[in-house]
Amino acid sequence: MIAAAMVSAALAPGAAFAQDEPRIFPGFEKVYKASKKREAEALRAIAAAEAEIAASAQQRLDGERQIADADAAIKSQQLSYLTLTQTFGAAQSARDARIEAAQLEAAARAWADAEAMREKGIKTVLAADSGSARASERLASAQSKKAEAQIAIARTLQDAPAPPIGQPASLTPVETQTLPPPVNEVAAPPIPASAEPKSPLDALLLGGPEGERP
Repeated sequence: MIAAAMVSAALAPGAAFAQDEPRIFPGFEKVYKASKKREAEALRAIAAAEAEIAASAQQRLDGERQIADADAAIKSQQLSYLTLTQTFGAAQSARDARIEAAQLEAAARAWADAEAMREKGIKTVLAADSGSARASERLASAQSKKAEAQIAIARTLQDAPAPPIGQPASLTPVETQTLPPPVNEVAAPPIPASAEPKSPLDALLLGGPEGERP
């Protein structure tokens, strides 16, 4: 019965939830929560910056479309104006002269409107580029803050992933406070054979310090 109760407790939803919870070093719960909050703020900032970059890209496309439409309109109005000027001055009455002048005035207004539309398109493109640049800076800053928060989170967890092979493992907060500072170990140089102490028998057989026999 006891074994059955233990199995039931292990399979309970609460037990599964507890297994999914991060194992935080004792005393670092506040640091973990604060780091998670900073990570969430950075993620929201990243999403906002990416949305603004996408909106700026669409704004730039709209500006480029305005410029293209304006260029086509300018060419059309130029051709219309040149056609009117070829017959300008052929009026035989004041009424015909007023008609010619009105036609030229209308062509000039349409030409000016096309040029104004082109200027508006250029301003739209410049504004889109400026907005995209500012959003890119905010995106880079938010990504940096996200990375810093994730590093801080990992250092508060007991089951943080191990560092890549070949890199020294960074100390956890608990290890930093409890372990002594590392001591620089320097290998002792090898002792030459001539400097090794001689036994009485070696001194008798070899003689002087240079190893010569008597």
